[in-house]
Amino acid sequence: MTPMILGAIIVSVANSLAFFAALAVGYLSKDQANLSLLIGAVIANSTTVVAYWLGSSSGSARKTDLLAGQGGAVVAPQPPVPGVTP
Repeated sequence: MTPMILGAIIVSVANSLAFFAALAVGYLSKDQANLSLLIGAVIANSTTVVAYWLGSSSGSARKTDLLAGQGGAVVAPQPPVPGVTP
């Protein structure tokens, strides 16, 4: 496991714990203004974590790993054959 993946996992777990802690504090808190701000910030941050694991950043990291396994060689696309349309 690479340090980058380990770091992403640690940040994701810490963010999930913060999300559930904010929900618990929100349930027990009486100050609704600060509570709304806290929960909104934690939810936005949790959305970012989910987007990383399920979105394009995860795919980009996977592509980088695949290219590194090929020795970094990138094959250039071939030009289209004249007179042939896809």
